[in-house]
Amino acid sequence: MLDRLTVLRSGRGRLLLAGDLVALLAFAVIGRRSHAEETGLEAAGAVLGTAAPFLVGWVVALVVLRVPGPRTVDGPRAVEGPRELVGAAARVWVVAFPIAVLVRAIGLGRFSPWTFYVVAFLAAFALLAIWRVAFAYLGRRGASAVR
Repeated sequence: MLDRLTVLRSGRGRLLLAGDLVALLAFAVIGRRSHAEETGLEAAGAVLGTAAPFLVGWVVALVVLRVPGPRTVDGPRAVEGPRELVGAAARVWVVAFPIAVLVRAIGLGRFSPWTFYVVAFLAAFALLAIWRVAFAYLGRRGASAVR
C-alpha cells in the first residue's frame, strides 16, 4: 500500500510527509491542552491516540489520491510552491477528514458535536498549511543557496 505514496519517492517528499504528520500531532496536542488533558511525555500514548484517526485519514487519503510530492515527478504534476503545496494539502484534507471522523467515531463509539468538526477541520488544516508554506519557503531558500 505505501508503495502508492508518490510523496515517498524523494527525500523532500519524505520530509514533507513527516512534517504533515507532525502538524497533525501538534493539532492533537493543542486540542488536548485546550481541554485540560495531559500532553507531556507521560501522555505520549494518549496524544498519539487522539491524533491516530487524523494520521490514518491523512495517509489513506494520500494513498487513494496518489498526490505527488515535491520533485517526485517531472513536468506539470510536480508540486513545489506554497500555493501548490497548500492546494495539494486541501485536496487531501477534504478526503482525509471524513475518514478521520469515521475512525474517531468508531473508536469513541459515538460522533462528536458538529462544532468539534468545524473547529477540527479548520484548525488542523491551518497547521498543515502553515507547515507547507514554511516547507516551500525553506525549500526555495535552500535551492537559491545552492545556485
